Amino acid sequence: RDELDVMLKAAAYDNVQRPLSRATAKDLFCRKDGSLSLSASSIGSYIDCPFRYFIDRGLRPKEERTFASDSRSVGDVYHECLMAVARQIMKADEIPDDDSLEELVTAALDELSQSYMGGLFVSTGCEEYRMSRIREICASAAKAMAAQLSAGSVISASFEEPFGRNAEIGPLRFRAGDSDVYVEGKIDRADIMDVGGENRVRIIDYKTGSDKLDIWKMRQGYKMQLMIYLISAATGDLTPAGMFYFNIKDPIEPANDKSEKQISSILEKEPEDEFKLKGVFINEEGVLGAMPEKVLSSNKGAISREEYDEVRGEVIARIEETAEGILGGKIGINPLRVDSRLACSYCSYKPVCRRDRGYVKNSVRPVKPKPKEG
Repeated sequence: RDELDVMLKAAAYDNVQRPLSRATAKDLFCRKDGSLSLSASSIGSYIDCPFRYFIDRGLRPKEERTFASDSRSVGDVYHECLMAVARQIMKADEIPDDDSLEELVTAALDELSQSYMGGLFVSTGCEEYRMSRIREICASAAKAMAAQLSAGSVISASFEEPFGRNAEIGPLRFRAGDSDVYVEGKIDRADIMDVGGENRVRIIDYKTGSDKLDIWKMRQGYKMQLMIYLISAATGDLTPAGMFYFNIKDPIEPANDKSEKQISSILEKEPEDEFKLKGVFINEEGVLGAMPEKVLSSNKGAISREEYDEVRGEVIARIEETAEGILGGKIGINPLRVDSRLACSYCSYKPVCRRDRGYVKNSVRPVKPKPKEG
């Protein structure tokens, strides 16, 4: 009988996470004043999978990390180095030349290599080699960044600019149930440009890898970070100019699977070409001209002001849905699927959620493919 009871219980198991009560959700996710503070990354985390958000932002387990570099630590160093160099560039009376930029990169990385995680990047020969590669990549990235900032239309640029309740740029504010919701964070870079006598803002997010901005997917809640930043920055007298990724990655590519023509094309590229801005701009007079060809990966990323306003409205709607889901205690195991990739792919909590395709209520939430035109 005992064995049968266990088998019946197992057969009836559906791995469904029942919603938390609103009181419990508020205790877990809200501040002491009862408000919910969200960042662009936490919104993305909940949209990727509500259960992952519950574990990560509600239960907050401590991650065990080994004393060795990984993609996250390398990304941290890229980011910290380029932010430090950028601040030095903006302090200078003129844009530094290539040799000076390399010196700034070296100085920033020398300091980081000693301080980051207690000297991780000087702990072994392997880590020292990795730092030497980081140095080369950051030098090329810094030159590309300087070219972008030296464009005559750029009046000023701010780095790691905070927006929130105690910042110069205010938060995005919403109301969900009986709670105030604030979207706060830091913008990697905001360039103020003079476009036909009008001040316009261009948002740039530094990413390790090959992130691409997809307006169709953004409308459905996927990777809304750039739009969240642009909504925050485009206030007062500033109007939007565009939003872009600055991808930081090792330009070395494998050649064993490429033709001679492809290899020749790779060799002809300048290292700085890998760091051109990738994204979209508002298709209005003077905007594209304010961003020279040498700083953009492509001049085909144009959207109208009407489309921008539509996307803005849909992103705000997705944020409101997210806040209501969090405060409503919805923590289901329902990962997002983008194309063929599941949000589970890089999730640390797979042994906790035990998602199984056999459980009907562990279904995925696919991002709808873009309809074919015509």
